[in-house]
Amino acid sequence: MIRISTQNAETAKIEMPKASPLGAVIDRALTPFFPGWAERRGRARLRMLADGVRRDFLSTYAAAEKTRLLKDWPSKTKSADEAILPDSATLNARARQAVRDDWSARSAVDGFKRHVVGTGISACSAATDPVTGEDLAEYNEAADWLWYRWNRSARLVDVEGRKNLLGFQRLVAQELMAVGEALVVLAYQPRDAEVGLVLQAVEPEQLDSCLTEYQGREVRGGVEIDGYGRA
Repeated sequence: MIRISTQNAETAKIEMPKASPLGAVIDRALTPFFPGWAERRGRARLRMLADGVRRDFLSTYAAAEKTRLLKDWPSKTKSADEAILPDSATLNARARQAVRDDWSARSAVDGFKRHVVGTGISACSAATDPVTGEDLAEYNEAADWLWYRWNRSARLVDVEGRKNLLGFQRLVAQELMAVGEALVVLAYQPRDAEVGLVLQAVEPEQLDSCLTEYQGREVRGGVEIDGYGRA
């Protein structure tokens, strides 16, 4: 074992790794007969010392240690986009297959939906008069009724007419757990005496990953970004 004392710069010292008792006996017994072997063994011990010192000074984290067990672990320095975008289609396909075919993956997604969404978002209007501060009871009652009708109707919430707001929340949670992202397009459809907001779910696989530029702006993985990388 290599020990490094770092109390201060002047007293810092390095202890030479010592052979085991059996190794010391072997060294003493064979050195007179095999001096070349003894020299090579000593050099190997010094190399081990140097490697250990270098590892201790260069590796801040245990996961970054350069040991004989980890030296064949290849690692590449890439940005998040460089690491994800080339393989995103394969990763998403395998993740979705795992959710379909593997009970543990499916259970993890279902549990995530239960704990994150639960019974869904509840809203209650609490508008007040800006002058008197009194509750606008009539307005609040009308707003609550519009919210109640809208969020429970798949016809009003979903552009495809399949899911109400609770169903959309569960879909978003499922996508986040399965493939790491969820896309919802906010649209508007004029309606008489109804909320005009409608939602459209878009799978990441539906984005054009081959497009790199649109109207002079950069596109990464089907997402248009500005000069600061903001979508």
